[in-house]
Amino acid sequence: MPTPQEYINHMRKILNKEIEKTVYEPLEGLISFDGFDWHMWLRDEQEVLTPRLKELGYTDIFFSMGDYDEFGPLTRICRAIGPSGLLHWFVYG
Repeated sequence: MPTPQEYINHMRKILNKEIEKTVYEPLEGLISFDGFDWHMWLRDEQEVLTPRLKELGYTDIFFSMGDYDEFGPLTRICRAIGPSGLLHWFVYG
């Protein structure tokens, strides 16, 4: 059984391979970040950003780590299926 850190590192490798092929749209250009607390980003992705994306017709919304350093995330990635059924990749941070 892998340790939690080994699992995290494994998932980062998988995501990085997928993400390298992707063009990102700025999430800030699509939805408002009013009420988003940058110190509580993990909570507010679910409580603030996800509902706003759903209001625009996005489904299957998933947030993941983008760039990071020893202090935590510098950017975050959002993957979502748009109203037209196409997969969209967004970045914020």
